Amino acid sequence: IYESRLTRHPAHRLKAHMPTIARDLRLALRTLGRSPGFSAIAVLAFALGIGANSAIFSVVNSVLLHPLAYAEPERLVVAEHAGPSPVAPATFLDWRRQSTTFQDMAAAQAWGGSLRGAERPESIVGLRVTGNMFALLGVPPAKGRTFTPADDRADAQPVVVISNSLWQRKFNSADDAIGREIVIDDVTHTVVGVMPPSFRFAPYWVTKAEIWAPFILADRVTDRVGKSVRVFARLKPGVTPERAQAEMTAIMNRLAQQYPESSAKETVSIVSLHERVIGGVRPMLWVLLGTVGFVLMIACANVANLMLARASGQRRDVAVRLALGASRWQLARQSITESGSLALLGGIAGLALAYALIHTLTTLLPPDTLPRQREIGLDLDVVLFGAITSVLTGIVAGLIPAWHSAHGNVGDALKEGGRGGSEGKGAHRTRSFLVMAEIALAFVLLIGAGLMIRSFASLLSLDPGFDPSNLLSVEISVAGTKQSEPSRRAHFYREVLERISNLPGVQSASAINHAPITGDVWGTRYRIEGRAEPLPGEWPSAVYRVAEPRYFATMRTRIVQGRDFTADDNLQAQPVVIVNESLARKHWHKGDALGKRIMTGDSTRRLTIVGIVRDVKQADWQANPRDELYFPLGQSEDYLTRKARHYEAITLLIRTHNDPSGKIASVLQAIESSDPSVLISNATTMHRAVANNTWRSRLALFLLAAFAIVALALAITGIYGVISHAVSMRTHEIGVRIALGARSSQVLAECLLQNLAPVIAGTFAGGVCAAALSRLMVTMLYGVKPTDPLTYVSVVALMLGAGLFAAFWPALQASRVDPLVALRRL
Repeated sequence: IYESRLTRHPAHRLKAHMPTIARDLRLALRTLGRSPGFSAIAVLAFALGIGANSAIFSVVNSVLLHPLAYAEPERLVVAEHAGPSPVAPATFLDWRRQSTTFQDMAAAQAWGGSLRGAERPESIVGLRVTGNMFALLGVPPAKGRTFTPADDRADAQPVVVISNSLWQRKFNSADDAIGREIVIDDVTHTVVGVMPPSFRFAPYWVTKAEIWAPFILADRVTDRVGKSVRVFARLKPGVTPERAQAEMTAIMNRLAQQYPESSAKETVSIVSLHERVIGGVRPMLWVLLGTVGFVLMIACANVANLMLARASGQRRDVAVRLALGASRWQLARQSITESGSLALLGGIAGLALAYALIHTLTTLLPPDTLPRQREIGLDLDVVLFGAITSVLTGIVAGLIPAWHSAHGNVGDALKEGGRGGSEGKGAHRTRSFLVMAEIALAFVLLIGAGLMIRSFASLLSLDPGFDPSNLLSVEISVAGTKQSEPSRRAHFYREVLERISNLPGVQSASAINHAPITGDVWGTRYRIEGRAEPLPGEWPSAVYRVAEPRYFATMRTRIVQGRDFTADDNLQAQPVVIVNESLARKHWHKGDALGKRIMTGDSTRRLTIVGIVRDVKQADWQANPRDELYFPLGQSEDYLTRKARHYEAITLLIRTHNDPSGKIASVLQAIESSDPSVLISNATTMHRAVANNTWRSRLALFLLAAFAIVALALAITGIYGVISHAVSMRTHEIGVRIALGARSSQVLAECLLQNLAPVIAGTFAGGVCAAALSRLMVTMLYGVKPTDPLTYVSVVALMLGAGLFAAFWPALQASRVDPLVALRRL
């Protein structure tokens, strides 16, 4: 009884079968070694499929599937106004006081500036966070401490927590960094903590933050207008986001009644932090993972076709083995072992290919454009995925050849003798079906790639309202220098612009607080003189920018009516403003906005409209421009004193006669010659800025097109293999027909028509599948429908052309068969 139970144990059964498995594996490797060409093609097909799947899985796994690197990240949420938009400090404080569903709530605001003390100032990106932020995230520092509520007091000493990368760069990883001082702009801060290397915050917003300082709200506790705060919260155990949403909606309704002038019609949304991080890229990544899945299925079908072709040429050998006592199960197992061996070899090569693809992808992408981009890599999860994929694809690719090997007719195969091969109708139908499946899958991928090409072409054809060609953008900051004094700032900016304008090859130069596409977007509410004051919650709002004279000429943004700013638009002159066409059309349908006056924010100062300019793309290349106001920088200190410190940083725009990349060094030298202490950062061409803004479409287009080309190449290989093999099986028949008088052209036409049938069927099936699946791409498309007729017609023509191309050479060979050679095989 004991021995009987032992032999039934899985481990014992596996041990008993090990000699058989080893024997099958040795036989499979010897068989594959005798067909190096076949083995190389099969391994390459598997490597392409497994490598592409592993590479995209690494992205999906790192971005979508891995939890965020915080304590219990599933309980972390973001609270924001619908839009999604930041909130005012007073609103955040009300939320924190009145909510009961959150264990804690913290706030952050974008921050940064010029890091002084080195040979040259360095631009640093950071956040101001409330003292409980790090405790809320549950991430302890690697060294020192994080903030406490005491650090939020107005009289507290300025302290900072720094990232591991800044600690290495600034302090050379010194253990005594805690307690040392750094100067940001003109303020000295004491370093109290260093975060671990893996720490990233915030993961969806200021993604390049390297330094964190306390967010002191003492002077903004009643501010319900300046919406600059991002709110993060941790749910209490057992509380769902839906319950928190219901409570926060009730709180927001109470605030709207209590403060109608600032909170009326404002809403609140509670979104999980993970969803807020990855929501924008999820559809694209799932589509890409499905795409490479199709490539892998095509590779499996290709290998199965190759194995079927080889098996049909070995039918007599298989029949002899069966006649000598081999079981059909042994033959099927041998076939699966061969395909499994090929898949494992392909998996090893595929992982190497995946490593190269991941490296290429992360190199080509602009830094920190894809959420959690730094976490993407070839880790253990990806290796396990590649191994499991290899095993499964090996089994799948070997099942069909194994079934045919085990169910062949022994008598028919032995009767063939030396007369030549005959594949059999069943095997031929199976191979034709596999080709049809390859064509259908390739058709779907080509439709996806075609739609992305059409969508990207639509994006590139958009008129942004300015000309990005030969345009250079450079950010400078005078914070912490003598040039930061308001009385000197405007003069310094104009001195720098004059130096740059005099450089050889420079056509014009100007400046603005934030350039379109590359910079931030500030907003303000406004009202029109002579019209009733808007009701609470109904104030119109607009993007606003502060510019120097010749800005519109430099950007080649057409002034539709009126004039540009001039040097005379200073503090002693009448305050003026330029509006875009969208705002002018909204309030003055007859186009008579010139000379009208508006007030911004809570100010009663009246600004005269002196110009109307074309709408310009603001932060998003695909979004429609909002209403926009332009103020002269020479008057900014007068009516926007609350933002005066912000103009310590400005963006220079330089238009050159040719490629501006070669002018970057001379432009930087001109700035440094004016004042070497000024911080210079983000020198880039506007073409690159536009490319960075459309990276999602570019990435999807590049990957879909690459995978579609691979799929098409595999499909063409499959068509060629099927047709050439079918022709070789019919050599005798074709030779007899030619001997009896059939013309070569008739044979050529007949071979083409007969063997193109699976191509036509696959194209039709692929069209049906593509019409259904392409709707999943709707969020990735711009200016084109998922059922775009031009794309479908083009892909149909491409597939039929590819089928004809693959079929023509075997059919031509068939039409040139020598009857005497064919008849000798009788």
